[in-house]
Amino acid sequence: MIEVEDPAMIPSIQLSPTEIRIVEAYLKLASTISVTEITLQKIATQSKVAFGTVRYHFAQKDRIPLSEVAAFYVVSSGQKYIEEYLVSQRTKKKKYNGLHAYVESIFGWMNQYPTHSNYLIYFYYLSSIPIENTIKNEWFVSRARARIESLLREAMGMGLYPLIKKTDGIVKQLHAAVTGGAVIASTLKTLREKNDQRDRVIEAVDSIVRSAQNSTKKRSS
Repeated sequence: MIEVEDPAMIPSIQLSPTEIRIVEAYLKLASTISVTEITLQKIATQSKVAFGTVRYHFAQKDRIPLSEVAAFYVVSSGQKYIEEYLVSQRTKKKKYNGLHAYVESIFGWMNQYPTHSNYLIYFYYLSSIPIENTIKNEWFVSRARARIESLLREAMGMGLYPLIKKTDGIVKQLHAAVTGGAVIASTLKTLREKNDQRDRVIEAVDSIVRSAQNSTKKRSS
């Protein structure tokens, strides 16, 4: 069902249509009640899948817990949305900035799939507390930072930003700004508020890059 070969890569996930219905039902429930209150019977009712089928797919001892499957599924679908958006913007916009488009894609995904994005935030929380069988997010963080770095280098290659040789520190700052901005956006009620938050994150991205450029100039002078 799920394979993780490299912690820096998105797990390969293959779910049947029935399993997707079950996972989507779980995510829907997770957005309305505490995950500790979710039972197989509630999932069966929400998904309109037989209780025995839900139990077969996700309650066997040799199966990956549904909470983890949901996390992998959400990240995988989110990354697909982001990549498709980036490709579309490259062809549509004359003044394409990959970092800006990356932020836009994340906020667009959050608006279109709120149950997915809310669970991803919960996934971050689960990864930060010391509990048994805690799911780790190193693979997702590494993947997200690698994507940000590639978009930063692409923008520098296009002349949108001056060349910065050492990017590790700035990539971590950019990732923190985007992630923090997205978490704040998840608490906002209106689309206008969310769009304003998106624009602030884009401004923060440019500010971080400019600060790194200024620091580089000072060290070289």
